[in-house]
Amino acid sequence: MKSNLFQWRSLKIRLTLFTLAIFLIGIWSLTFYASRILRDDMQGLLGDQQFSSVSLLADQVNHELDDRLRLLEVVAGGVTPIMLGKPAALQALLQQHSHLQMLFNGGVIALGLDGTAIAEVPLSAGRIGVNYMDVYAVVVALKEGKSTIGRPVMGRKLLAPVFDMAVPIRDPQGKVMGILMGVINLGKPNFLDKITESRYGKTGGYFLAAPQLRLNITATDKSRIMQPLPAPGISPAIDRFVQGYEGTDLYVNQVGVEVLVSAKNIPVSGWKLVANLPTAEAFAPIYSMQRRMLMATILLTLLAGSLIWWMTWWMLRRQLSPMLAATRTLATLSGTSQPLKPLPITSQDEIGELISGFNRLLETLAQREALLKQILDTSSVAIFLVDKEGRITQANQRMAEMFGCSVEALVGSEYVTLVPPAEREMSRQRMQALLSSEIQSVDLERLYWRADRTEFWGNLTGKRFTDASGEDRGLVGVIADITERKCIEVVLRNSEARYRNFVAELPLGIAITQDGLIKYVNRALVEMIGYPENEILGQPFIPLVDEADRPRLRDLHQRRMNGEEVEKSYVVGMVRKDGEVRQWQGYVNTIDWEGKPSGLGSFIDITERRLIEEQVRQLAFHDALTQLPNRRLLNDRLIQAMAASKRSACYGALMFLDLDNFKSLNDQHGHEVGDLLLIEAADRLKSCVREIDTVARFGGDEFVVMLGELDIDRVESTSQARVVAEKIRLTLSEPYLLTIRRDGKAATSVEYHCSASIGVALFVNHEASPDDVLKWADTAMYQAKATGLNLIRFYDQNI
Repeated sequence: MKSNLFQWRSLKIRLTLFTLAIFLIGIWSLTFYASRILRDDMQGLLGDQQFSSVSLLADQVNHELDDRLRLLEVVAGGVTPIMLGKPAALQALLQQHSHLQMLFNGGVIALGLDGTAIAEVPLSAGRIGVNYMDVYAVVVALKEGKSTIGRPVMGRKLLAPVFDMAVPIRDPQGKVMGILMGVINLGKPNFLDKITESRYGKTGGYFLAAPQLRLNITATDKSRIMQPLPAPGISPAIDRFVQGYEGTDLYVNQVGVEVLVSAKNIPVSGWKLVANLPTAEAFAPIYSMQRRMLMATILLTLLAGSLIWWMTWWMLRRQLSPMLAATRTLATLSGTSQPLKPLPITSQDEIGELISGFNRLLETLAQREALLKQILDTSSVAIFLVDKEGRITQANQRMAEMFGCSVEALVGSEYVTLVPPAEREMSRQRMQALLSSEIQSVDLERLYWRADRTEFWGNLTGKRFTDASGEDRGLVGVIADITERKCIEVVLRNSEARYRNFVAELPLGIAITQDGLIKYVNRALVEMIGYPENEILGQPFIPLVDEADRPRLRDLHQRRMNGEEVEKSYVVGMVRKDGEVRQWQGYVNTIDWEGKPSGLGSFIDITERRLIEEQVRQLAFHDALTQLPNRRLLNDRLIQAMAASKRSACYGALMFLDLDNFKSLNDQHGHEVGDLLLIEAADRLKSCVREIDTVARFGGDEFVVMLGELDIDRVESTSQARVVAEKIRLTLSEPYLLTIRRDGKAATSVEYHCSASIGVALFVNHEASPDDVLKWADTAMYQAKATGLNLIRFYDQNI
């Protein structure tokens, strides 16, 4: 195996890139996180500072406004009803309070109940006789009798932005009899200049706004004085401030500049004082630090990334070298016929444990291969495999003996060379028809050629062969030597007495029947059936047959008597006199016996062969350790269950189980003890389900349980499956008492607790394939493991 930098499927490359990716993601995530946290902290700190500043300034403005209102109230308290009737006296009173003009640069006006000015300071303003009932503050003071700060407007006489403060003048009974109004001219120096003349930072500033009017009263930026705020919905941040929010926020102003804004309410007027600072200035130190962090991160990425790449590559190459060597050895062994040998273990770590597992697997495969070879070589019939090109790829020892050559000579040769030349083309056509699925199987009698060109009769049965993964590998064939039987048939047809002694001594069981009664049996059949000859002759043949096979045999006999073409070969159970049921392979022909149509049957006892075939089938479809069905048999049964579900519309369920803490048992006590637990777990699983259900071992410590024929309602089927899954979960969670027996040592017992994580998937009709259902259950099992051990999870297609 070559170590290539661009060999992206290599485990070393993928692990190295994965490690490097984790580092890069980590360091860049840390950089962005630190940068973000630093900005958020700075924003919070600057916001607090800005809010403190605007709060202090807002408090000063609030005091200034409140002081002016209080002063107006004091002066209004000195106005008597007589003064309102004598404007000169009222004018004198106002002039006595010279400090009024210092606090109200737009003057002070006394109004009557009709809102008309009757006195003012200074007199030069010319406002006596003017009606001010259109002024908001005047209306509120007259109608509600409370002191009010008015709305900023353009003054009619001053022709400049102004706002008014109005307080009621009351008689001794408290009834409003006039108004005293002070005017602040925003066009002249006033107490709000501390706002217009102050800056916040280098580029920031303040502005005073009337939220209820959505209007800027005054601002550091002169262009914003008496300018309206954005309409509702344009700026969510401004809308929050208008609705009464006090605090700090970020927003983009009308000219597209992001600013940090803090707002504080002025209670006495309902106005809001706002400080704003462009974030370009506010976060300038952060932006500078972020640039330095970015440069440092790039340099660290290049340096550490190169170091991690080199170290990870070097360590993986060193650590994985034993596994790579084992892989090369396995690849070499798979391509040759060499016997499987244990792989060398060079380290006692996870790689060593993996290679040890390979060795145990190789040992198991070697044992199975030896058992299968022994079964094949001791078979009484020839067994062989043919590839898609018609060449023999495997043959047993009996086939070599039958054709008078070695197994090595058979393997690689064309199958059609085993038949006489005149029949080879027909044989090739029949084989191609079988390979192309035009016919499903063959069962015929034909002549074969031995290596020395002598002929013999054989009975050939053949069908398509698929391996454990379901891939089509060609054909499997079985040839039984029937030369003796053919000779017997010839002898019996000729009815020559000199051959009857020969037939009587044949190892094949021979029986001749007329009208359903036995007329002749040879010595071999007497020994096979266990009855004396005098107890058999003249008796019907059917009672000797096992009850399960009698209907089929009667049907064959009746169809043969009616002249129908029926199979000549069949397997039947025969009951010996001692009661033992043996499996016989029978061949039946119609002959002329003593001038009457008779049935000629020849029989061989295939009981042992059937046992061997069952052993082979057991190896192919069952797990060697637990004797449970394996993946291949599970797949067949799942296909059948899904087909049955399609017919009945009933749901089925598939459960995927994984033992939670099985590995620790192997690590502590060895794999022999782990095998004992797997066997016990398999027995417990079988006890939890019905006969019609399937329990299979999927591999390692993974099991699959398939429930069929639940309910047509999904909710009810889910409930039934949940009951079984819970029963399995509780049963597998009970303690395991495992008895360990080792050669030369006393038996010991180990108590172990092992739970299972269970994933369940329901299926019905044709909504999915078998592979899909298995994947669903496997996904649900991993969800159970991720949530916590010893849990049950159902697959949800909507997740």
